[in-house]
Amino acid sequence: MTENIELSDNARIGHMREIFSAAVAAVEPEAAVLRALEHHKPLIESSDGIFVAALGKAAVPMAKAARNLLGDRIRGGVAVTKDGHGGDIE
Repeated sequence: MTENIELSDNARIGHMREIFSAAVAAVEPEAAVLRALEHHKPLIESSDGIFVAALGKAAVPMAKAARNLLGDRIRGGVAVTKDGHGGDIE
């Protein structure tokens, strides 16, 4: 049976902030790339070279995250982003 709990406005706002912060952190580009690469770790470790492709407004931070994790395993790559969202990957 579900219990109905009354929360103050401040408590509700606090919970909403926590939920929002967790949602933003979950889709943060660097963290998302690191999770994806960790998921494919066996394939990455057995590879003799990796080509990185990052697309979208978050392409640069995603490519940086891949570079930071994969380092010399990267054989090439491309990052395509919207005008004004570019930057150095090195």
